[in-house]
Amino acid sequence: MHRHYSWVRIHTTKSLFSSPNVGRVIMTSDEVDVIVGSDHQIFSIHKQLLALYSRYFKGLFVDKPEPEIFSVHLLGIEACFFVEFNHWLYTGKCMEYLLGPWNAGVRAASLVELWKLGNFLEAPAFQNQCMRELM
Repeated sequence: MHRHYSWVRIHTTKSLFSSPNVGRVIMTSDEVDVIVGSDHQIFSIHKQLLALYSRYFKGLFVDKPEPEIFSVHLLGIEACFFVEFNHWLYTGKCMEYLLGPWNAGVRAASLVELWKLGNFLEAPAFQNQCMRELM
């Protein structure tokens, strides 16, 4: 099992936020472990940041708050795609991990899978970013 910490914790000296609101959200938010993939990779992500950009997580953490949620298991989501969503949450950009110097067909297929992840997570801003990357 691999644990992925939020990008902000690893690169604290860089300014990551295009909006001061994102910084405030991160500073005041607890983290939750999101467990994905067949090998159960763990991503520690700020709850309020997830809720800000994903209606799926907003439903878990804000709309119908359960007693303290410490982890969320996303069955059927592959870590190679979720790492892109995690990176986007903190930077507003897609990484080149899946979108690197591959041929156009592989890049388009990866972006479609990322768009489908955004659909599952009900994250329209992420889906829009995927569409912009396609163009």
